[in-house]
Amino acid sequence: WATTGKQATAKIKQNMDYLVSELGKCQDALGSGYLSAFPPSWFDRLESLKGVWAPYYTIHKIMAGLYDQYRIAGNNDALDMAVKMAGYFEKRIQNVFNVNTSARWEQVLNNEFGGMNE
Repeated sequence: WATTGKQATAKIKQNMDYLVSELGKCQDALGSGYLSAFPPSWFDRLESLKGVWAPYYTIHKIMAGLYDQYRIAGNNDALDMAVKMAGYFEKRIQNVFNVNTSARWEQVLNNEFGGMNE
């Protein structure tokens, strides 16, 4: 979007804002700050050291996209959504530490580390 110059910029910005708005409705409906195309139970599996594809990688991409919408396109709602997601995952990860110790979190990272480093 930022590289399109003045051509079609208004329509592209309108589409981006619409997408953020619709994702925000999904996040608000869930009520926890969580936002993804797959259920939180995938993280339950991951935290139980059961096989699951890379959910944190996907979460990282969603959050990075929301941050870009804020930073590049000036969409404040996108930043609010990313902050809500960060709050959800802060609580979730802290729970892993509280229930299972930091050793379990290290095991989780051995199974799925994509996105967590950023």
